[in-house]
Amino acid sequence: MTQTSNARPAQVLSRSPVIAQILKRVPQVATTDIQVLILGETGVGKDLLAQTIHHQSARRANAFHAVNCAALPVGLVESELFGHEKGAFTSATRRHHGSFEQAHGGTLFLDEIGDMPMNAQRALLRVLEQDRLTRVGGTVSIPIDVRIMAATNRDLQRAIEDGTFRADLYYRLSGFLLTVPPLRARRADIPLLAEHFMRQYAYEYQRPVRTLSDEVLAYLQGYAWPGNVRQLMQWIRRAVVVCEGSRMAMADVWAAVDVGLVLPAADPSLAEAEKQRIIAALQQTNWVVSGQRGAACLLGMNHQQLVYRMEKYGIQRPQKGREPAAGEAAAE
Repeated sequence: MTQTSNARPAQVLSRSPVIAQILKRVPQVATTDIQVLILGETGVGKDLLAQTIHHQSARRANAFHAVNCAALPVGLVESELFGHEKGAFTSATRRHHGSFEQAHGGTLFLDEIGDMPMNAQRALLRVLEQDRLTRVGGTVSIPIDVRIMAATNRDLQRAIEDGTFRADLYYRLSGFLLTVPPLRARRADIPLLAEHFMRQYAYEYQRPVRTLSDEVLAYLQGYAWPGNVRQLMQWIRRAVVVCEGSRMAMADVWAAVDVGLVLPAADPSLAEAEKQRIIAALQQTNWVVSGQRGAACLLGMNHQQLVYRMEKYGIQRPQKGREPAAGEAAAE
């Protein structure tokens, strides 16, 4: 919900010309106190970009305080942001310094700003206009000194049209706009990031894996990554855990799926991609499962793993003289 850090952020890794242009703007933006609005899908690294700007700014010695606006209880948003006095409400047993005060002298990062309730947006705008706040239940006007950065995965222009986001707050927050493209729009970054995460987690978990096979890299680059860099990071992290050799193969990928580490129920797209890949391999090998020329070998699995997946996805050997279309499970 909220997090304060003075730690140096991780390096932004990319071969993308678009990301290079964004990083070129970072020192220019960092040397000012202009408010920054970062746009992009979930998981693209908006928080990392905000931290990078903070740590190149004159405020870097002070706190970088992040607030996930979407995670704040609706009735407590103002209390979390602006603080409250003892007795302000039933559970207020002591004074609470809110996020603005905790970030004093540093940067306050309002993540998922598009999910902030309208009444809290009104209060936030007032604080930004006056550079002062009053704690909930209080009467004292407190001066604040914070730099505001915000981020969202929502279309705020549409939210303004729909009446769920204030236009005046949008213009106040968007002193400088940065848009981070999704991972699928910069596929050249996928091998770079995958190998970085592999080395990171192999070291952290003391695992033997040192390289990714060409087939794994091709598989990663062919996937759409709806969860972007965050999804890729978790995918590699979990695959590293189950990898027992020095080279990560597709068998390790399937093993991670087997134990429920990679394939969440809410992400059927990866399951469908796996099913289509298996069908394609079976068709390529004329439905031979085992042996050096079988689909299991082609996919980097053993016989049992492939049979398990065929049963899992309802993939059946076609009737003689007929091959199923891609995605079709043939009847016995």
